[in-house]
Amino acid sequence: MKTKIIIILILFYSGVIYSQRPLPNTKISNNIFTKSDKQFDKSKSISSIDFYPLNIGDFWEYNVIDTNTFSPDGISQYIRLHFSETREVIGDTLMTNGITYKIIKWEKCANSVNEPPRFEFQRKDTSGNVFIYFNGKDEPLYDFSINIKSTYPSQYPGLHWKLLKKYTVFWYNSYLFTVDYALLDSNDIIKKSVTITQNFGLARFKGNVNGDSSIPDGSFFGGVINDSTYGYLLVKKQQIDWNEFYPLHVGDFWKYRDWNQVTSSIYAKTVIKDTTINGKIYKQVLNLGLNYTQGSKSYQRMDSNIVYAYNQQKSKDDTLFIFSACVGDTNFSTNFSVWRLDNKSETILHYFMYPDVVFYSKDFSRGIGYTGGTIEFGGTSLVGAVINGVVYGDTTLTGIEEEKAGVITDYKLFQNYPNPFNPTTTIKYQIVSPSFVTLKIYDVLGKEIKTLVNQYQNAGRYNVTFNANKFASGIYIYVLKSGNYLASKKLILLK
Repeated sequence: MKTKIIIILILFYSGVIYSQRPLPNTKISNNIFTKSDKQFDKSKSISSIDFYPLNIGDFWEYNVIDTNTFSPDGISQYIRLHFSETREVIGDTLMTNGITYKIIKWEKCANSVNEPPRFEFQRKDTSGNVFIYFNGKDEPLYDFSINIKSTYPSQYPGLHWKLLKKYTVFWYNSYLFTVDYALLDSNDIIKKSVTITQNFGLARFKGNVNGDSSIPDGSFFGGVINDSTYGYLLVKKQQIDWNEFYPLHVGDFWKYRDWNQVTSSIYAKTVIKDTTINGKIYKQVLNLGLNYTQGSKSYQRMDSNIVYAYNQQKSKDDTLFIFSACVGDTNFSTNFSVWRLDNKSETILHYFMYPDVVFYSKDFSRGIGYTGGTIEFGGTSLVGAVINGVVYGDTTLTGIEEEKAGVITDYKLFQNYPNPFNPTTTIKYQIVSPSFVTLKIYDVLGKEIKTLVNQYQNAGRYNVTFNANKFASGIYIYVLKSGNYLASKKLILLK
């Protein structure tokens, strides 16, 4: 006996194997700025014009850890919920002290939050400082002219501002000056801290004057500043192509590993073809088991930000998933569980199921689709994918077949290789005794579309090439008949 390891390549285009790209990073970072070792240029003149934009229409979005909430799962006492919070300069207003300020609107966009927006009134002066209208007075907010560790009064009784440090951060190809301030009480205990970054303004805030010095904790995610857009997946100011988070091109393919505390297994799914149902176009999605044995199939379509699956028993659409850019948004699945967008980055959406927040999550990556998630005591991880003809990660399977050396003692029809394929694949079989042999290809409806072998053959092993360049993508069945022996297997054509 000898063991032959067969590496099954998933995609094969015109005889040329496409080079693979790595899978995208699925870890989310809530800070788009990277701290730099470059020294802050103390000789540079600092002004609020450089640091703190306040143009009408300027818009900022922050990823915010907003609150400690009791977890209903009965295991963890508290969970910290994430939200998207926006900040926008919406106009000018003349206040009762005779000074004109910019109106800044703060708002949590999540449909799970029932809070009215709040407003601040701020202005910049020619000397490089930012002021805020508070209780009828013009109070200093951010003083850019002072030195490190210098202090000045705040708008809150008993609290004062302190400039903690000046440094630079790296953003794409630029070094940006950055300043940290803290709001302290009379014992120099920090109640709130903020980070101001050149050209972007308020980049981070942490704590509040009344409670926990770590909550809320908000980091700049993106925005529109001076008519320039920064970031993707903004809740406002940008059109988002949700199809990028759930691609459904014919031929798209995903390979996953399911795992739990004991075992793991491989499964896959692929988009076979377009299907029209009740005047709407759906994608037929086939689930494939280990070594690509045929499994269940579904009919899916995407309309705006909603993924639908056609329910054949009820002859109607079921909502499979609802995408959102607003962290904190919830959507209800058909079994009344609630999926909540818990976090996001430039390319990743992370959802968890509420109230089972500890055990159930789903991640979607821009350009790839579903990349995995967790279930109770286990989870799913994306291993590889083929999206619109581009190969990512590991799209191979390893199957082990045992062949007897020497004399052939049994009939056998082997799995075609490669599978899936485009446009050619090899079918291997062996017969024990001389007989008339036929090898034919059928579609899934049972219609014969190609005869590969139709002749008398001696005992032995045979290889036959099937060229499917004239056929459409889909699942086909090949059938071998030799005497009384009859066997069939499935093959997948992906173009």
